Order: sequence, then C-alpha cells, then structure tokens
Amino acid sequence: SDARWKIVTMHHPYFAAAADRRERDAVRRAAFSGVIDRHDVDLVLVGHIHFYNRASEVPVGETPSARVARGDGRIVETMYVISASGAKSGEVFQPSQVESLFGDGIPDWDNASLDRTAGNTPMFQVLEFNQNRMSFKAYTGIGEEYDAFTLEDLGDGRNRLVDGEAAYGDTRYFGNTGPYEDHNALD
Repeated sequence: SDARWKIVTMHHPYFAAAADRRERDAVRRAAFSGVIDRHDVDLVLVGHIHFYNRASEVPVGETPSARVARGDGRIVETMYVISASGAKSGEVFQPSQVESLFGDGIPDWDNASLDRTAGNTPMFQVLEFNQNRMSFKAYTGIGEEYDAFTLEDLGDGRNRLVDGEAAYGDTRYFGNTGPYEDHNALD
C-alpha cells in the first residue's frame, strides 16, 4: 500500500509481554514480523489476551533512547497494542515486575519496549488522523483516558513517538481495581 498510515488488525498477538506467552508468541512472530517490516506497518492492533499492552519497536541499528520526560519524542518502528473490551481479564504482571521494565523506552524483549500496560480493565481505542500525525487514545470501559500517544510521520520512512499525558498515569493491576467476578455470579 502507498497509504501514509499502515495498520494491521489481528486476533492473536505475537508481542505479549507475559512471560508464559513468549515461546508460543515466538512462532507467530517468526511468521509475521518479516511481512510487517517489509510493508512498513505503523501499528498492529490485536486482541485475544484479556489485558492491555502497548509496545514500541526500536529501529534496528538505532540506539534506544529512554523515555525520560513527558512529551519527549523518540524514533520507533512498529507500535503494537493488545486490548480486550470484554469483562474477562487476565493478570498481566505484579507491580514489582513492571517497575523494572515498564515505560523506559529501552527494549525489554525482541527489540520492543513495553510502554504501557493494564490488567482487569476493559478498553476501547480512538484513532485520529491529521496529515502526518496519527493520535491514539485508549479509554477504560467507563470512558477514563488511560493511554495516549501520537505518531508523527517524519517523511523519511521513520516515525516519531510522543507519549501523551495519560501514558504516565498509575498502572492498573488486579490489586487496585477490585477482584474479577464471573458474569454468572452477577445478579
């Protein structure tokens, strides 16, 4: 495609940050990553896993730059977002695991940086396009903004990622969002 923005949607992810998925996801990654790279895909939106993850891929050969301040931009390749809108939720991490890797802009696995995550939180996303900018916002099921970023097409095959204010809020875990209740238990 010669479209300015290339977005792929898939059901099964291949970039989930949960450690128990890495081996399984590696098979999908081997099958799809070459195609994604060859066609300069900007954003991959997936579901299946019932938590929220946003990861940014650091360009091969680029020195990763840490996300050190709100509004600072950095060069990225493909962005990956996993989200589920249903009430069922999986536990993504314990806080201590996330704090060692979350949101620093440095690759955590397979040349991708985990930039934002949430458990126990149904989400929906809104994308807006304005010339060379794509804005992305993720909202909780009750409409609270949870994540935001803008991709700017620099015109030379590279994108600049700028995290929005919502990307710096508290991380949602099972421990701070209440227990999961099966739909059959609700009256």
